[in-house]
Amino acid sequence: MSQILNVDPAWLMGYDVPMERELKEKKDKLGNLVVEIPLLGTVKAGYDYLAQENWIGTVDIDKKLAESGELFALQIKGDSMSPVLIEDDIVIIKKQDDFENGDIVVAIINGDEATIKKGKKSENSILLQPLNTNYEPLIFTYDEMKSIPVTIVGIVKQLKREF
Repeated sequence: MSQILNVDPAWLMGYDVPMERELKEKKDKLGNLVVEIPLLGTVKAGYDYLAQENWIGTVDIDKKLAESGELFALQIKGDSMSPVLIEDDIVIIKKQDDFENGDIVVAIINGDEATIKKGKKSENSILLQPLNTNYEPLIFTYDEMKSIPVTIVGIVKQLKREF
């Protein structure tokens, strides 16, 4: 998973390991304090391709959001989350391995396939629900999550879209 997201494996396990770049504080065009976070690659909003594992660059986010936890950015590919998330949108992800029902989550399936879906938990399973009705949900029992594996890597905290 660390190779897919291009991060230190210890960072994914929750250890306090600095990212390749320190958060650099600056001001945006309006004078607001912002920091740079890494744009680590793409995440699919669809079912037909693997996660890309390249460092694309950085994204500026509000300094207050940056203080909410360990964050990184991903670029959306595919249309399973439209109309909310569309191709080339940038999502800001808070690194965490659990979610609340209704959160939009990033999951790694089978060690090499990243997907973004609305998460729902039940007593025995999780459901990863696309917002586009042309796609079927992904349902995994907790046993399947261990054997496949399916790993939650974070939840969407913010959407950044260029017009």
